[in-house]
Amino acid sequence: MTSCLKRTACLVLALALSGCRANNQTALVSQVLDEWRLHVEQEDDYATAAERAQAFGDRAWSKLDSRSLSLDDYSRLLSARVHPGAELEHVLRVELEKRSAAQGEEGGLAALLRLHLMEHASPAESFEVVDVALSHPALPQLLQDGAAWQHFSGLLRADQQILLYSNRQRIADLAGHLPERLPPQSLVVLQPLLLGLATVDPSHPELYSSFKERLSAAFRAEIADPDDSLGVEELERLRLGLSLLESVDSRRVIGSQAPELELAWVTKEGAPASLADLRGRLVVLEFWATWCGNCVAKFDELRRLRSELDEDEIVLIGATWLQGQFFLDGKLLDLVGTPELEIEQLQVYAEKEEMTWPIALTDQFQAVKELGIKGLPHVTVVDRLGRIRGNGSDLGVTELRELIKSLQAEGS
Repeated sequence: MTSCLKRTACLVLALALSGCRANNQTALVSQVLDEWRLHVEQEDDYATAAERAQAFGDRAWSKLDSRSLSLDDYSRLLSARVHPGAELEHVLRVELEKRSAAQGEEGGLAALLRLHLMEHASPAESFEVVDVALSHPALPQLLQDGAAWQHFSGLLRADQQILLYSNRQRIADLAGHLPERLPPQSLVVLQPLLLGLATVDPSHPELYSSFKERLSAAFRAEIADPDDSLGVEELERLRLGLSLLESVDSRRVIGSQAPELELAWVTKEGAPASLADLRGRLVVLEFWATWCGNCVAKFDELRRLRSELDEDEIVLIGATWLQGQFFLDGKLLDLVGTPELEIEQLQVYAEKEEMTWPIALTDQFQAVKELGIKGLPHVTVVDRLGRIRGNGSDLGVTELRELIKSLQAEGS
C-alpha cells in the first residue's frame, strides 16, 4: 500500500512539474513574441533584416524546450515567422514529427506546423513534410478552422517549384477536403498553390480543374458577400486573386490577338492611349515593379536593348500598375491610397535608375487575367498586326532580342 501511494505521489508530482514547465514555456514564448514585435519595427534593408531575423530566431528557440512547448506555443511562434537556423529547425521538425503520429487533430496540427520548417530541409525531407501534412486523417477537420490555413505558408516560397511538382497530386486532392464556405484566410493561400500547380504541370489540367472551379466559386462568394473583417485592401486582393485564377484557362496563346490594354504614361507625354493605338509597330511590354529584384537586375540589359531599337519601328514599354508600395533606397514604402505620390516616385525612380525606355501604367486586373501574369518580371511581345508572339516570365533579354530579330525578318 505504501509503495502504491509513493508511485501515485511521484506521478502527481511529475504531472505538476510538467504543467509548471509548460506554463513557464508559455510565458517565455509571450516574452519572445513581445521582443519580436519590437525587432520587426526596426527599419533595415532586406538583407540586413533577414540576417537579424535569423539571429533572433536562433536566440529565441535556444531559450525554449521544444519537448515542453505546447502546439499552441509552436503555432504562435511559427505563425509570427520566428524561424530558427538549420540546426534548430531540424530539431523542431523531428519533435513535431513525433507528435504528428497521433491520428487526431493535435497530430494533424503538428503535421501542418512542420510546413513552416522547410527552409533548410533537403528536397527529400521537404517532400516527406508535405506528404505527411496533406495526407493526415485529421486534415479535413482542421481545414474547417480558418486559423489552420496560415500554416500552409511554407508551400508558397518561390523556391518550392520542385516541391509543388513532387506533391502535385496531394495538393490537387485538397479540393475534396475544402469546407463549403472557405474562410478568407484560406483564399490567399490556395490561390497561389493552384497557380503553382498549373505552372509546374500545365500538361495535366485535369489535376487542378476541380480545384480551380471550387476555388473560383469561393472567391466570387466572398467578393459578393464579404466577411465583416475584410477591409478595402483585402477585397482588392481577392479581386486580383480571382483574376489570377481565371488566367489559368483564359491566358491568351501565342498567335492570338493581344488585349486592348489602356496605357497611362508616367515618363512620356502625348503617347498612344492604348496598346491598340500602337498597331503597326512591334511592342515589347516589360511588366515590372520597384520591389521586384529580378526586374531591376534586367535594367542594364534593357538599357542596351533599348539603344539598339528603332523607336519608330519597335516600342519597349516598362509596364506596371499602382502597387500601393514602393521600394526605395533599401526600404519598402507604404503608398496605399496615394496614387499621385506613387506616380511622382516612379518618375524620380526612372530618372535615378536611368530607365531609358518609357514607363506606363495599365489595368492590373485586365493584364493579369488576359496575359496570365503570375509573377514579375513578365514579358509580352506584340507584333505589328496586334498578335501576341511572346508571353511569359521566362523570356530573358537574350531570347527577347532573338525574337525581335525573327519578327523583323518575317515582317510581322
